[in-house]
This record gives sequence, structure tokens and C-alpha cells, in this order.
Amino acid sequence: IPSIPEKPTTSAFLALPSVQQMIGAGNTLPLGYDVRLAEPFGIDLVTTYSFGITGAKKKGKTNVLLHLVHMALEQGSEVVLADFDGDCRDFVNGLDITYLADEEAFSGYMIEFMPTVVERNKAKQAFVQKGLDAKEVYHEMCSFKRICFFVDGLPTFIERTYRPKVTLEKTYDSFLETVIEKCTLHNFYWFYTLDRADQMSVQSKKLFREFTRDHKGIHLGGQVHTTAPQGFNFESHDRRGANNARPLGRGMLPDEDETAVREVVIPLVERRRF
Repeated sequence: IPSIPEKPTTSAFLALPSVQQMIGAGNTLPLGYDVRLAEPFGIDLVTTYSFGITGAKKKGKTNVLLHLVHMALEQGSEVVLADFDGDCRDFVNGLDITYLADEEAFSGYMIEFMPTVVERNKAKQAFVQKGLDAKEVYHEMCSFKRICFFVDGLPTFIERTYRPKVTLEKTYDSFLETVIEKCTLHNFYWFYTLDRADQMSVQSKKLFREFTRDHKGIHLGGQVHTTAPQGFNFESHDRRGANNARPLGRGMLPDEDETAVREVVIPLVERRRF
């Protein structure tokens, strides 16, 4: 009978044959253990573009983000991590990722990223004009290397995108707005952490609306009526139970994820030592 380890870790999760199967197939990014079936569950990359990791403070959001960094690397994706508060630094030392510690570094990356967007957009439009549907376009665009962007602390990231603390050679807010709004099916993805208590200053910004528009993700800590961001719906969960607290590392999937899986246990990422 399948069971969830008492203290699940990312390394043990990765060693599971079913997780390796997901990694190899490439259309699903392993997320954690389905609470009901105790089997590995993953994010459907065919239908996902922007994925939010939400919850109040100290509920494990950054751990989920880092766990997904490891899954993306295992799958052979290019990984870009925007970590303006520095909370991830000690966990990603030695990993083969592009680590962007501030808006100056992110601006530099965006300048280099522009030709990639142009190339992929041209390819996508050609497939669309041939009459391919979204799923067919997804599979065609997989010929390009997958790029997974991770943003730890979406409100801080957005604030400093619009109001950088340093003078930038080239601002990137308008370009990034276009990327988030229009670049679905380009074989790159966005994953971000968000605490509703911090979003007030940025919730009217276009970037915030575009990042959160699909309302897909995972909510940690339970108590969805008071801590889940607006627009993330949990109507399919038991109404009374949805507002109960959840143990650390256990997340609820909003209805927009369009899966029968309701709750997932996320493995713990071990701190890297060198």
C-alpha cells in the first residue's frame, strides 16, 4: 500500500521510479505526494504557464519553489531564479542555474533574453497559422530548450521592477509585461511565491495581474478564506475544512488547476553544504 514518508525529502522523492518516469516524459513537473492516493503528482506543463505558490509567512513557500527548481534541473530545463530578498542563496550554491540577486542582474538577463522571445514567438505563430491547436503547438515548441523562471517574493520583485533601487542601463518593465501577457506556449514557465499580506502595493500593477491571471498554483497553510489571494478558488474543497489550518508542507490545489487531486505534500529540500 503506497504511503507518504513521515519526513519526505526532495532527494528521496526524486529516486522514486514514478517520479523518474515523469521526469523522462517531460510533460509534467513533479510536485509532491497526492494526499489521498500517496502517489507522486505533478504540474501539467501542457496547460500551465504561470504557477503561484501562495500562503502566509513561514508556511513553506520558498521550500516549494526550491523543490521545483530541483525538479526542473532534473528534467534538463534551463533554470533562472530571481531572488531579490536573498532567501534562496544558501540552498542553490553549486546548482547549474542563472541566479539573479537584484534588478540590475535581471535587467541584464532580459536584454540577452529578447532574441529568444522573438525567435520562439515567430515559430509559435507559424504553427498557429498552420491551424495547430494548443496541445499540438506545445509539442512542436518542445524542440526549444525549456526555460523555467522562478521568482521568490513576487511583490518585492514587481515593486523593484517598476521602481528599481539602482539606475538601470535598460529598464525591463514593459518588455516583461509583454512576456508574461503574451508568451504562452513558448516552452518557458513562471513559478512565483506570494503572501497575500504583501500584495497591496502591487495588486493594481499590470505585472501582478498577468502573473496571477490563471489562478493556478498551490496554497500552503490552509485557511483559504483569510490567506489565499483573491481569485484562487477552492469551491471543490470541503467548505468547512478548507478554512482549517494545514500542517507545514501540505498544500491545497485551487479549482483552476483542473485536476482531481486536492491536496499535496511537498518534500523538504535539504540545505546544500560545501
